Amino acid sequence: TALRAATDAGASVIAVAVALPDRDEELTDAVADARREGAVVIAAATPDPPRTGSDEIPSRTYWPAGEPGVLSVADMLPNGARPDSALPTTGIDLAAPGAGVVSGGPRGDGHYLGAGASVAAAYAAGAAAVVRAARPDDSADAVAHRLTATAYPADIPQLDPYAAVTTVLGEPGASGGADRAAEPVTVRDTSAADRAADRAGLFVALGTAAVLAVLW
Repeated sequence: TALRAATDAGASVIAVAVALPDRDEELTDAVADARREGAVVIAAATPDPPRTGSDEIPSRTYWPAGEPGVLSVADMLPNGARPDSALPTTGIDLAAPGAGVVSGGPRGDGHYLGAGASVAAAYAAGAAAVVRAARPDDSADAVAHRLTATAYPADIPQLDPYAAVTTVLGEPGASGGADRAAEPVTVRDTSAADRAADRAGLFVALGTAAVLAVLW
């Protein structure tokens, strides 16, 4: 499968665009192998394209997004809401842009305008790749945790790639069980020393001026 090929090639971030209604044993094993090799596995939370018609579809888990350790990503509109036509599901870890996303086309000239959870998963995978490049010593779990811990707070946390790369997080498992920002830096008050230095500089300047006046 493509997932195994990516693992064999040493990919550190793997995006899975498919979302199956039933668990597939081969896909489950491939995900487990990728995780063992240290890859961040990100999957679309729901299938594409979104449903049509007015029939109510019950919420369900899709695979491999439902596999342990896989980051499940749903699509969101520019206003942060999920599309009205999006399939309902549970266990979403992140929402990422999934409407009107412009990228290189799969063939021919020009650009590709994409939408859906598969596009959102690819967007999140790109963010994960940037985090891995910036923090090469972080484990796959640490990268996934960073993406979710720095996401914009909402009903479904919204991916924030800039925050994922730049935010300083506390040690996992710190007191209270929550991430803590790094301890504030204490800036020593040097105003008194600065004033003393200024006075010394003034005295030196005045003394130099007096010597020059005498010599002149």
